[in-house]
Amino acid sequence: MSKPNILFVCSDQQHWAMNSFEGHPLVKTPNIQSIADSGAQFRCYSNSPVCAPSRASLFTGLYPHEVGVYDNAAPLKPGHRTFGHIAREQGYNCQAFGKLDFHFNADFGFEEHGCSHGHDPNPDITAYTRKPVVPRPANMTDVQENLVDAHDGDRNITANALKFLNSDDAQSDKPWLCWVGWNAPHDPYRCTKQYMDMYPVEEIDAPQFPNNWLETEHPAMKQTRIQRCCNTIIPEERHKTDRAAYYAMITEIDDLLGDLIQCLKDTDQFENTVIIYSTDHGDMMGEHGFYYKNTPYDASARIPLLIAGPGIKNSSAIKTAVSLVDLHATIVELCGGQAADNCRGNSLM
Repeated sequence: MSKPNILFVCSDQQHWAMNSFEGHPLVKTPNIQSIADSGAQFRCYSNSPVCAPSRASLFTGLYPHEVGVYDNAAPLKPGHRTFGHIAREQGYNCQAFGKLDFHFNADFGFEEHGCSHGHDPNPDITAYTRKPVVPRPANMTDVQENLVDAHDGDRNITANALKFLNSDDAQSDKPWLCWVGWNAPHDPYRCTKQYMDMYPVEEIDAPQFPNNWLETEHPAMKQTRIQRCCNTIIPEERHKTDRAAYYAMITEIDDLLGDLIQCLKDTDQFENTVIIYSTDHGDMMGEHGFYYKNTPYDASARIPLLIAGPGIKNSSAIKTAVSLVDLHATIVELCGGQAADNCRGNSLM
């Protein structure tokens, strides 16, 4: 068999359980479900539940501290070898669309198209270590639902990826590796009315809290709560509204995934394409009274990971814990390359 094409679709900040393949009773994700049904579903964790560190680990096969990416203030710098570099050496046409979150103006192995590297490499990173801890008021304005006319960003990313998949370059004898990085369902939780109408607020679930949960919380989480502006009880109605918008955003990107899958089928590329679907980290979505990421709780650290395609049997849910660092070695093996001796991950093949 010829080398497979590889389509890696990465959402941003997607809760591991808020989808149909994990049995959520409300969230509609038929296209993500189709990948789960035909391939392998993993119990996966982010190596650091923050955008830049998790993506650095995913692309390099090294832990975040080994490449100097401790948080979003220090995105991956040039000089580190990614799976894109190795795939390119193996004859792959490597294309990237959408969010990457590395250092600006550097070669990470891909020809980039409208890729975003959204974090400042030199910001003030002392807010959390000051005494007293400095809150981030913008967090509270993000935790709210706002209807928008369209999610043009992710739709444009998908349209550009579709343009490539329909091109002669994609349908030549040369295999391709295509990265599609969406921004949703990252906060702020904004969605179109079309999708919001699928999730009436009165039908939405709300997070549950055990007795005395705040009194028994770890001191580090108490500090984080202050910094993240989650140190007051959020009303249940607010939780439901945020979740409704979040579910709507997930269903919208599921539709975009369906467009990519249909394009592969229409161009006779589906049977020779490995599809990887994952995200960089989760979202607390009100659990433990938190929103966003940055915590070691499952809602923030655990993520969906699905792989389907030629040579991958339907193995249902694999219980062994894996992490994003394993995907470097996995993609390198799919490309016919060799991971470096210091690679921390293991191929999932």
